[in-house]
Amino acid sequence: MAPLPYKKPLVRYAIQAVKYHGHKRAAVLLGETLAPFVAEELAEHQMFGSFMNPLLVPIPLHAIRFHERGFNQAERIASALCNTLNCEGMTLELHLLERAKHTESQAHSTSRAKRFENMKGAFVVVDRERVVDQDILLLDDVMTTGATLSVAQKALYKAGARNVLCIAVAH
Repeated sequence: MAPLPYKKPLVRYAIQAVKYHGHKRAAVLLGETLAPFVAEELAEHQMFGSFMNPLLVPIPLHAIRFHERGFNQAERIASALCNTLNCEGMTLELHLLERAKHTESQAHSTSRAKRFENMKGAFVVVDRERVVDQDILLLDDVMTTGATLSVAQKALYKAGARNVLCIAVAH
C-alpha cells in the first residue's frame, strides 16, 4: 500500500524535506496523512483475525547512511503514524530489523532488476523470537519498484513472521 503519488510536487517536497533535511514537521504531516489509509487497511485485516496487535517496523538505514544523515526518515514517519493512531494495539519496533549491507542509494539505480540486485541480502532480523507468529507493518517512505520492501519482507518471513504488510507513503 502506497496511497500518495510521488510525482505530485507537494508529496515529493514533503518526503524530500524529511529524507534529506530532517524536517520533523514534514514527517508528522506524512504520518498524519498516512494514518487513515493504514487504519482502514488494518480494519479490513482485523475483520479476519489478523493484525490485531501488529508490530510497526520502519525500514532501517545502514549505520553509514544513518551517520551521514543523523536520523532515519522512515522511523520519523513511523513514529508520527503511531502517534496519530494512538498506537492502539500497535507496537513501534525501531530495532527489530537491521540493514546488514551498505547499498547504493535506490534513487540512483536505473532499472528494476538493478534495484533488486542492489538490495539482495541487505536486511537481517535482530530478534527472531520477537518476529515469530507476529503480524508486521513494514514502513518505508517511497516505493518505486518495491525492491527494498520486498527484500525486507522476505527477511521477516524467513524469521517466522505470520503476515507482513508493506506500507509506503508514496509510490
